[in-house]
Amino acid sequence: MLRHRNGAVQEMLYVTQGCDDECDSSAEDSPSSSTRIPLTRPPRTRAWSDSYHSQARQVSPSQSPDLSRRRKFERKSSDKMKYRPVTPVPMEIHSEKSKRPFVHFVTAIVVLMTAITFLRTSYMQRNINNVINHSGSQVHILQSSIAAMNEDLEQNRRRMKELQILNDDLIRHNEGLSHTSRSLDSELQRRKAEFIFRENEAYQSKLPSMRKKETILSKKVNALVDKIQRDSYRDAYERFGPGPHRVQFTVELPGFSKYHTFVVELAPLSKMPHSVHLFLDQVYHDLWDDCSFVFNAPHVIQAGAFPISKSGKSYEDKMDEFDEMGLSTVHFQEYNEEYPHKQWTVGFADTGPDFYINMQDNSEKHGPRSKGDELFDETVDPCFGEIIQGRKTIEMIYSLPADRDFVLENPVHIVEARIMDIETDRRGAEFAPHDMKNKHFVAGR
Repeated sequence: MLRHRNGAVQEMLYVTQGCDDECDSSAEDSPSSSTRIPLTRPPRTRAWSDSYHSQARQVSPSQSPDLSRRRKFERKSSDKMKYRPVTPVPMEIHSEKSKRPFVHFVTAIVVLMTAITFLRTSYMQRNINNVINHSGSQVHILQSSIAAMNEDLEQNRRRMKELQILNDDLIRHNEGLSHTSRSLDSELQRRKAEFIFRENEAYQSKLPSMRKKETILSKKVNALVDKIQRDSYRDAYERFGPGPHRVQFTVELPGFSKYHTFVVELAPLSKMPHSVHLFLDQVYHDLWDDCSFVFNAPHVIQAGAFPISKSGKSYEDKMDEFDEMGLSTVHFQEYNEEYPHKQWTVGFADTGPDFYINMQDNSEKHGPRSKGDELFDETVDPCFGEIIQGRKTIEMIYSLPADRDFVLENPVHIVEARIMDIETDRRGAEFAPHDMKNKHFVAGR
């Protein structure tokens, strides 16, 4: 087989001159005696191929050469080789045999691809059918929902019309009510003006008598207050002397084995006679013994009738002692502007008997808060003494911890309270160092 430069294929056949298939051994021994002539076929063209194929079709199966023996050689009895003559074989037959496996392979591939395509198409068709069926059910559901929504919409429209009619009726009714309300309001204002006019006339007619009664009542109250102050002054002066009066407290601080003391100097009898007299009587009758400081607010520390646990008494028992002596409260909330609630001063909590020590200036908080036109000022706390000794002890009490309600975690026990240096002046009013001697003493007595 030869291939030209132009791509045409030629087949070269070799034949031996003067020899046939039965050449003798001498010819085999002398290959030079025979001449091998190459026969070259012309390039295969369309016309040649048609002619060649027509000749090949005329060859019978019995005449077709044995292709398996093509270009083969046999070994004779001798050890020398002999080439058999080459018989021309149609190329179409050889070509069909060589292409047969490839055709089978391609056919198998095509069949396989066709099967795969068929399976994929079937699978896709099944999925499409499922989607279509599912979509159909969804569409049916959506259609049912749309129908229900349309029905609800129609009902809502009918309801809206009914509500609109009802709203119009309500608007008309509201307008009628507004008109009625304006009429009633005008009538009410007219009657109110008439009532005020009549009551004002009646009040104006009663006003002089009411003012007269108020004046009489005020005089009685002032006389009663003056009597209480004079009696308190006289009793305190006769029992405890002209003063100044001092009271010493002995307390037991938690965590200390030694007692601590502080001294309260009471206000002059001329300024706070009733409050001073009450406090001196409480101390004189030992009512503050075994009580305690229980409150520690940010601005005061307060003592009350709270007995210590080891005394065996309760708060009610201790209050009964104050009540039996008639010394639980002041008869009125006495106050003197010359003795305000400054730091380190002592005052009654409301009407007593509890008292507190001011740890800052509380004149505005605990002083009078009325405008002065009231008969009684129930907001004021009496201020009747001042700490003159033992302020360090008071600061130690003030530093003790308390809970959120300002109650001391460990109450401070008041061991005892005693009046210091009692002096009695019985020489008469002329020796009384106060500005109320003309009211409380009679000359010559």
